[in-house]
This record gives sequence, structure tokens and C-alpha cells, in this order.
Amino acid sequence: MKLNKTMQYRFSGNWPQCKQAEIVYKDSGFVDYVQSKSKAFPANKSKVKIRSGINNDPRIAQEISDFVISELDVKIKDIIFIQKILGELMSNAFYHAYDDKTKEMYSKWYLYAEHVEDKIRIIFADTGRGIARTIRRKKSEKVKEFIFGLKDEDLLYHAFQPGNFIRTETKESYRGNGLPGIKAIVEDSPISSFWVFSGKGGLCINKATGTKQLTKHGYLHRMYGTMVVFEFSEGGIQK
Repeated sequence: MKLNKTMQYRFSGNWPQCKQAEIVYKDSGFVDYVQSKSKAFPANKSKVKIRSGINNDPRIAQEISDFVISELDVKIKDIIFIQKILGELMSNAFYHAYDDKTKEMYSKWYLYAEHVEDKIRIIFADTGRGIARTIRRKKSEKVKEFIFGLKDEDLLYHAFQPGNFIRTETKESYRGNGLPGIKAIVEDSPISSFWVFSGKGGLCINKATGTKQLTKHGYLHRMYGTMVVFEFSEGGIQK
């Protein structure tokens, strides 16, 4: 849609028939990003409406932290991991998600948070090229990709491994620590579930039997861009 904006394509639709899905659309502030007859919905205090930005924005990260503090009644020192992760994701989206031709016009990320039952869920997304398309393959990976057909989930898995300090098309060493750094933060935090979706691949860091295991997943259909979803609870923070 974005790349063909000059063609003036138009898309229209209505609210989902599923009432739960309709509530998410309205509470999340989705209509603020499209043309809609319905613009104003009552604020839901258990959700942070969608925020968007271009580069690292500490103010929005702080807003999410303040929301968690209010909802879970915890201290800022207990949730520093939120700002660390969001800062890395924002920077990665700015430096890597979009190529030079589209960065000036389309380099945006989107952030949403909600308190569901006893958990905080934070969702971060961009509409860029996806992690698998922006990391540099090592020679061994290129061979595997040629022989075995290295899939998106395999590239995602390698991109999050420590030691792979030059992984992006920028070819600059100081810009390659983001993803392994995020993995290290997640493993040392109260996060119970951390998902990354990009292209046809998915990666999950899930707490099981007291440890956090990294698993990869493949999907039939491609997602254009990258989405990160992570959850944690007050009980997890206290522990």
C-alpha cells in the first residue's frame, strides 16, 4: 500500500463482526491512523493507544513504563527492562527496517500496550523489509541457504545469537548488537513470553520449567515488516 501510494489506491472496510476484535480496534486508537467517521472513543485506562515514531523516542518508552507502574503498582527500578527493549526496537526500526529510498517517507514504528487479566502485553511493529531481509548472511549461512534453503526462522534465530556483532546491511559493528542484546535482556527479566514475527518466520523466548527456551517457528504466509510481542505479570516482577 505504501509503495503504491502514488497510484491513489483506496481501501475501505467496516468493524469486525467479532465484538472482542471490534473493542480492540476502538480501544487501541486504530481509527486515528485511517480516515473514519468515528474518531472519538472513550479512553480505556487499561490500554495505551497506539503510538508511532521514527527514531528512538524515550518519552514514549517512559509513557509505557508509567502505564505499567500505574497498572501493577511496581517501582521504576523493577521495569527498567521495558525501556531498554523498546529503545533497541525503535533504533533497529530506524536504522535497519527501511532502505534509503523509503526511509525518509515511511520509516515508522508503532507501539501499543494493554493490561489483560493479570498480564501486561506490549506490541511493537514496523512495516519495513523484515529482519530476515536486512541481516547479512555469513559465508556458512549462504552455503546452507543455497544447499538447504535457509528459511526466515533460521535467519531470525541466527540474528538473535550473541557474538554475531555484524549482522545488518549497514556493515557497521556498533549497529549489530541490538538483537542479541534484546535476547539477553529478555532472559534476565520477568518477561514470561517474548515473540518476534518477521517474514515467514517466528521466534519465541518462552519461560518453561524455570528456564527461558528459544524456539523458532515457520509459517505459510509472509508478514511484511516485523512485530514483537512480549508479556509479563506483577507476580513475575515480584519473583
